[in-house]
Amino acid sequence: MAGSLLLSLQFLLLTLVLRSAGQEGDKSGEKIIDGVPCTRGSHPWQVALLKGDQLHCGGVLVNEQWVLTAAHCLMSEYNVHIGSDQLGDNRSQKIRATKSFRHPGYSTQTHVNDLMLVKLSRRARLSSNVRKVNLPSRCEPPGTTCTVSGWGTTT
Repeated sequence: MAGSLLLSLQFLLLTLVLRSAGQEGDKSGEKIIDGVPCTRGSHPWQVALLKGDQLHCGGVLVNEQWVLTAAHCLMSEYNVHIGSDQLGDNRSQKIRATKSFRHPGYSTQTHVNDLMLVKLSRRARLSSNVRKVNLPSRCEPPGTTCTVSGWGTTT
């Protein structure tokens, strides 16, 4: 069970770093490579990890109380912004993170296994704007087109 969950989480992270093929996008160097703006509300599992009021990292809601993000995003404390693609939206849910669990094989030098689970202090309220990401049950073959979502910057 743990092995299949870890494999699913690794695949999810891989899809978060692969670019969507065939789309022309921003090449400024500060944005997701070849990224294009998404339709508002099209990624209701996308969350933001905030340091104060500032964006620190993105992540995805894997269930009502857990977020998957990158291990290099570890901070001593942060709030998680859920339910809006606008960080200043007062209708969004902001939930304090209580614990973070880096992948045991994460390397700060090579960033191999750059995965981390973040536990929320309370359950997120699911709605049309807040949904859990659908984790795959198997890995897609090489060359499969994947969609990536994020906040428009890389850290």
